Amino acid sequence: MRKNSMKEIQFKRTGHTLLNNGILGVYTYLQKAKRESRFEFFFGFDLTEHQLEINSENLIELLDELYYWMGVDMYNTYTLKQEEDADKLQDCNIFYSREQDKFIPFPRMNTYGLTHLLTNNAQGVTRNEDGWTNSQKLSKSNLEELEKFDMFFEKSGLKKMSKLYYEPYTKITRLPKLKNVYIETGDKHCYLTGESFKELVDITNISPFFSGLQNFNSHMFAGDKKISWKARYLSMFSPVHAFYHYPNKLRETIYIYLISSDNLTHQYELLSKIDLTKSRLEIKNQEFVSNIKFSDEIVKDTYTEQFEVALSLAYSLYKKVIKKYGNLTEEQVPDDDLFGTIMTKLPPLALETFQANAHGKTMLPTIYENLNRLTPLFKLFYDLEKKGVIFNRLLPSLKIIKPAERNAKNKFRLERIARDYIASEILENKSILSSMEDLLFRCFNYLCSNEHIGYKDYRQLFLFTELYESKINTMDETLQSAAINLGKQIGIKMRHQDASQSEAANAKKGRGDLISLRKARTHKQFLDELIRVDFKYGLSINEELANKINDQNYYTIKQFLIIGALNILNPAIHPFKQTEKTV
Repeated sequence: MRKNSMKEIQFKRTGHTLLNNGILGVYTYLQKAKRESRFEFFFGFDLTEHQLEINSENLIELLDELYYWMGVDMYNTYTLKQEEDADKLQDCNIFYSREQDKFIPFPRMNTYGLTHLLTNNAQGVTRNEDGWTNSQKLSKSNLEELEKFDMFFEKSGLKKMSKLYYEPYTKITRLPKLKNVYIETGDKHCYLTGESFKELVDITNISPFFSGLQNFNSHMFAGDKKISWKARYLSMFSPVHAFYHYPNKLRETIYIYLISSDNLTHQYELLSKIDLTKSRLEIKNQEFVSNIKFSDEIVKDTYTEQFEVALSLAYSLYKKVIKKYGNLTEEQVPDDDLFGTIMTKLPPLALETFQANAHGKTMLPTIYENLNRLTPLFKLFYDLEKKGVIFNRLLPSLKIIKPAERNAKNKFRLERIARDYIASEILENKSILSSMEDLLFRCFNYLCSNEHIGYKDYRQLFLFTELYESKINTMDETLQSAAINLGKQIGIKMRHQDASQSEAANAKKGRGDLISLRKARTHKQFLDELIRVDFKYGLSINEELANKINDQNYYTIKQFLIIGALNILNPAIHPFKQTEKTV
C-alpha cells in the first residue's frame, strides 16, 4: 500500500444503478461543499465517464463530514406537525447540551423514500458513540446530571425514553471509519461492486433491503452478509438523486425510480438538466408521499400504482427534455427538425424501477423493471401529441372500477389498476389492443346498466389506441383502418336503428350483438357473427377485408372492429360534456 493511499479514493462505475446514483450523490455534495467553502482544508475531485476520484490530506474527515451532512438533508426528515411539536415542546425528542447547560428539543423523525428502505426507518443513532447515555449508566457516573434529566422530564411532561441524548440523533446509520483494509485489494468479494478487498463491512443489522437486491446485480450470492465499505458508503448516497412515490399515507408500498445512462458523466448531465424533484418544502407539506414533480400537463391527476407512475414520470421527463435540450419556454413546441436535433443531443437514458412492500415493519423489494426504451417513448409522445393526443385528457380516461368495488377501502387504488396495466404495456412497447377493448367494453356494459363510470374522453381513448397500434405495427395499417371503419359503420347503424328512440336507447339495444361478436372464438364463428350483424343492420362486408381475414388475424381484426363500434356507441350514452363534471 502506498504511503499516501488514504489521501485519495476512487469510486468506480459499476453495473449497479443504485451505486452509480450513489457516486453522483457524493459528487453533488462535493460540488456543494466547494461552492459553499464548507471545509477549511483542501480537497479535490474529478468525475470521469467511469469513476469519481477524490483526494485530500483530510480524506477520512472529508468523507465522514459529507456523509453526515447528506444524512441530515436526506434522512433526518420530519413533517410540519413534528416540527411544530418540537417548537411547542410536545411529543418530541430532547438532548442536553453540556456546553450550554440546557435541554434543547428536536423533532421526532422518520425516513421516507429510498432512505426508508436503506435504514428500515430504524431507531436514530448519534453520530458520536458518546452522544448518548441511559439512566443506569448515569446513576453510576454522574448522579447530578441524571437528576437534571429527571427534573426536566418531570417538569416538561415529556416521556423519558430509554436513551438520553447529548446531541440530536441522526436517522442515517453510523458509518464504519474508513481503514486501509477496506480499500486495499484482497480476497473478500463484494457482490454489489464485483471488487475484492482485504476486509468487508457487515450489513446484517442495517436493513433487510440489502439482502433483497439480487435483482440488481449478477455478482450476488445467497447468504452474503457483507459488502465493501465503498458499496456501503455509496448506497447511502443513492437517495440524493432517486425518485420515490407512495400510493398513500399508509406507506405499505413504495415505488423507487432511478435514472441511468451509459456512463457517469452522461448520467450526471441528465440528472442535473432534467431533475423533476419537488422542493423540500413542498415534499414536507405533502408529508413525504412523493418527491416527483410531475409535468404541469398531468399533475392534477393522482397516481398510485408502479407503472402508471413510471409512465407519468417518463412523460414528465420528456417534457423537461424538450425544454432543456431545445432551449424552449414552457409555451413553445418544437418542430420536427428541432425535435430531431434534441434527440441527437440526448445521452442514452433509461429508468430502473422497483417496488417494495411492507412485511410487518420491514419493507422488502419485489417487482423490478429496467425501462430502457425511453428515447423511443419520447418520440412516441411527440408524434402522438402532434396528431392530437392530449395526455391530461387521456390519462384520467383510463381509470375504471367495478360497481361492486366502489365502497371498498382501497377503491382509490382499484380504480387505477387498468391504467397501470396499460401503462406497463406502453412502457414495454407492447400492444394495448386487448386492454383498451376491455376498458371500452366495460364502459359500455356499465353504461347499459346505468352505472356511473366517471370521466371519459372517448375521442382521446380511440385516437390514442388507433395511433399507438399503428406505431407499433400490430397489423397492416390498411387492414386496421378497414376493420375500424366497419366497426364504426356498425356503431352508427346501431345508434340510429329506431328513429322513435333516443340515440342512447338505441346504442344500449346493440349490446347483445356486440357481446355475440366478442364471444366469437374461431375464424368461422367471427365471420358468421359478422355476416349476421351486417345483414341485421343492412351493411355489407368490404370484400377486400373479408378476403384478408384468416385464422391468424381474425382476433385482432375483431378487436379493432369492436373498438370502432364502441367509439360511436359510448359517446351516445355518455357524452363527453357530461363526463367533464366528474373529473
